[in-house]
Amino acid sequence: MYGFHRVIVPKGVVPQAAKIVDSTPKILHPSEMLLTVYKLNLDSTSMRQLRESSDDVPGRIREIVRTRGKMHNPITNSGGVMIGKVRELGDCWKSRGLKKGEWLIPLVSLSAIPMSLSSISEIRGDMVAAKGGGYYFR
Repeated sequence: MYGFHRVIVPKGVVPQAAKIVDSTPKILHPSEMLLTVYKLNLDSTSMRQLRESSDDVPGRIREIVRTRGKMHNPITNSGGVMIGKVRELGDCWKSRGLKKGEWLIPLVSLSAIPMSLSSISEIRGDMVAAKGGGYYFR
């Protein structure tokens, strides 16, 4: 529960405190919900740091997510929030009234949400149009 099973480094901490989490694209625990990622709203400090340090901000975001398994900027130690749709529900969520295809904004930082990104199509301000999958825990 709470995503401890997804933590790779260091073991024994919650996903937000982890340096690396497992973003394997399948439900690994009944407490998980898989979301289709459509937008990331990065915190302004992180976005400013990314713009100042890289000519390829989309590439840098994809690199952070690929190496850490989540959008957790290693320089600013921050994330943001995501907008997505329910793709799959673990057994613990099935009695909650949620349905596949419903829009959801988890009120949890991206620094705590394991995810993978297949593409980034646009960045406007701090909003990143992206495709991928992310996990929310109960």
